[in-house]
Amino acid sequence: MNIGNLRRLTALVLLLVSLGCVAQGKTNAKSVLAEVNAALSKGDAPDVIESYFKNRGLFASYDRFGSRYQSIIRNTGGPLDHAVVIYVYVDEKRRLLRVETHDSYTGP
Repeated sequence: MNIGNLRRLTALVLLLVSLGCVAQGKTNAKSVLAEVNAALSKGDAPDVIESYFKNRGLFASYDRFGSRYQSIIRNTGGPLDHAVVIYVYVDEKRRLLRVETHDSYTGP
């Protein structure tokens, strides 16, 4: 087996493992987005947004250049290092506009 085939096989295994983690109901971007959307509403004030992160036990920072709050849920389980990145976009008064979440994977 050459190195190219080994890389393809490794990528396939990692893909299947990561899909398995999502299928088993582990924490992922989709479930976190549903949770955040249930807790926060469009137009919520900064103190409501900051309270959500604090009550959830998450550190969040405000990025004034991106007009958003950002946080990361790290090590959600599974064989890969998986994290969920949360972005809460706000207007000029820091009132909630929209929420984005992304799965982030790193390997050993």
